[in-house]
Amino acid sequence: MDQTQAIWIRDPLSILADGAERGVVVRGGKIVELVPRGREPATANTVAYDAQAHVVLPGLINTHHHFYQTLTRALPAALDRELFPWLQALYPVWARLTPESLHLGATVAMSELLLSGCTTTTDHHYVFPAGLEDAIDIEVAAARRLGIRVLLTRLPGWLPVPASVRAHGFTNRYVATAIPAVGLVVAAAAVRGYRTQGRSAFYQNSLLGFGLHGLGHIGMSAMTGRYVSGVATSPVIVLPFWLWATRTLNQEGVPNRRTVPAAVALAAGSIAVGHLVAAVLTKNRHRIDRH
Repeated sequence: MDQTQAIWIRDPLSILADGAERGVVVRGGKIVELVPRGREPATANTVAYDAQAHVVLPGLINTHHHFYQTLTRALPAALDRELFPWLQALYPVWARLTPESLHLGATVAMSELLLSGCTTTTDHHYVFPAGLEDAIDIEVAAARRLGIRVLLTRLPGWLPVPASVRAHGFTNRYVATAIPAVGLVVAAAAVRGYRTQGRSAFYQNSLLGFGLHGLGHIGMSAMTGRYVSGVATSPVIVLPFWLWATRTLNQEGVPNRRTVPAAVALAAGSIAVGHLVAAVLTKNRHRIDRH
């Protein structure tokens, strides 16, 4: 139909708008008129669409998506798997993602959203194997063709992230090395706290950082609407211990030497140490099946 043609969505079963009991008139993808009860459209030459069996709502907004994963959601090797086995099954497939397959995946994902009433979406794309440097441009082209509003995000190019990590993520060996390395920093803080009876600034800020990192896991799970690493232990181990230890320090009259900036800096530094140790010891080498 001609995009300049005015369409009257007439007499909906219900509509989420005041003064539009008889519907709305749209043209070129925009609402140009609300039609109140007992009235006809003032817009000339409208074509009516009978909406008596429909409810008219504003377009829904999807705040989290990975368009390309539409292609592999039924991959047998990844079905009903926990996070890391799921990633192990899928990263070798995603490493061979092509411009054509990304365009197909993005088209299917956005088409499904439009068919479900979603007119605005975001996409978090983080896989850029060789030959897919223009991934965001491919998604933009698909969105323009379909007419959906999009907010596309990616890991900033200026971050010093190795190409292999951008394409494939971290190996299990890398993760298994990085986490104990961070644990050594935590252990050192605990020893320091024991020797100073909790008065050490290093210990107190490590304790605060420990609690904040637990809140971070819970926040990430709430934002994504799914399980994330650490969300199971944070409310039953991390946060209770943090609150108990902090309350004990306060009750014993230990001077407060902790601050949020220092705790965040210490936590970030500990994570950086973990990455450095893992990078040196494992090289984050991937074994990708090319067959």
